[in-house]
Amino acid sequence: MSAEPYIPEDKVDLGPSAKVYRAHEVKGNRLVRLKVLLADHDSPYALDRDHLAQRAPLLQAVVHPNICRLIELDVQAQDMAIVSEFAEGLSGWTYARRNRLTSASLRVLAGQLMEALKVAESCLVLHGDVKPANLYIENRPIEGLRLKLQDWGVGQSRHKQPRETSSFRAPELHDGETATLRGDLYSAGATLATLAGMEPGMEGEAYQPPRSREFDKAGWRARCTSLDPALVNWLEDLLQTDPLQRPASASEALDWLHGRKPSNTKRPLWFTLLSMLYNVAVTGTLVAYLLWLNKMLAVEGLRHFWQRFMP
Repeated sequence: MSAEPYIPEDKVDLGPSAKVYRAHEVKGNRLVRLKVLLADHDSPYALDRDHLAQRAPLLQAVVHPNICRLIELDVQAQDMAIVSEFAEGLSGWTYARRNRLTSASLRVLAGQLMEALKVAESCLVLHGDVKPANLYIENRPIEGLRLKLQDWGVGQSRHKQPRETSSFRAPELHDGETATLRGDLYSAGATLATLAGMEPGMEGEAYQPPRSREFDKAGWRARCTSLDPALVNWLEDLLQTDPLQRPASASEALDWLHGRKPSNTKRPLWFTLLSMLYNVAVTGTLVAYLLWLNKMLAVEGLRHFWQRFMP
């Protein structure tokens, strides 16, 4: 890459498909995240550059305070780099390794993550790769916890998914079904549940779910006994194997998070039958009354007519 228009300052990470740098944008005089893509022969998880370039205008339109916005695709000779907003703070893995997530802090992060995913409801572009490595968390002195979700839609330009992505994917995607927002909600639930189950000081990757079709809900629940039961139940709603059992949207997931989930308590059979009999009885009584009233009105009308015209 040439020195212009971005000057790499230091290497932040080496991902499955790119080298990531913190860089200085010369024109805007700001820090940016520079993700230099690896060539196809350097990684089995390389991104399809043509596909990414076609989708770039859509991804640039995804803007939200909890999302690292795509600034541009920078092409220099044979290299391509994804330039996006630089997120202060720590990756999801690192933050959870250094800080125990309480119910209160997890609720804050969950709310912000749902707010970010709500963008897909309007722009119709899914994230497709929600996982701890794509979260950046900063604890600000006044504002408190602030979450940023990065690489929006980028993973959908990858033909083969790396282990971390596969570990947090929804079961239906392993079966080849079409990606939906419910799939992103599953990945969000698996991500939050994994971070909540981590112990400070431990390597985050040790908590990474195995490459399997379904998240190990029993395992993480055993590690999260101190969490608020209502919050645990909400996470399990996101982790339902059947997509139709999950919230239909991020907006609905937020409602459920705040305790506004519709009641789906199943009534016993005897109660249902009794209700049906009651409705039949009420309806029958009403019909009988209307028939009687109609008859009375007819009789009264006939009597009035006879008195008036037949003296």
